Amino acid sequence: MISLDGQRLRTPGGRSAAKVQLQRLQGRCHDLICSVALTTPDGENYIESVAFEMHMRSLSEAAIEQYLEADEPYDCVGAYKIESAGIRLFRALRGDDYTAIIGLPLTRVWNILETAGYFTDAES
Repeated sequence: MISLDGQRLRTPGGRSAAKVQLQRLQGRCHDLICSVALTTPDGENYIESVAFEMHMRSLSEAAIEQYLEADEPYDCVGAYKIESAGIRLFRALRGDDYTAIIGLPLTRVWNILETAGYFTDAES
């Protein structure tokens, strides 16, 4: 999920909506929040969320068009693929699990599985 000025951004789904999202985000800071949950067979629930402050560079119309052509990030909230050419759109990223930006906070997943007892010390 991405939050900008208290509003939630959704997956753009196409080029024109992606362009609008990038125009709104450019030159600004937004919050990216990714959560993961596990319910064990005995009904225990584990929930973790990871938040990132995403500081996007100021972008010209031409830079936005060039990026959209390069990555086609129409299925990505925020209209960027940080793991690809989208990294060049950012000035700074602040958070503790980079994989959350891509979509699944793997460090948190591992921590939850370990806390829930799915791994022994020898396996970790």
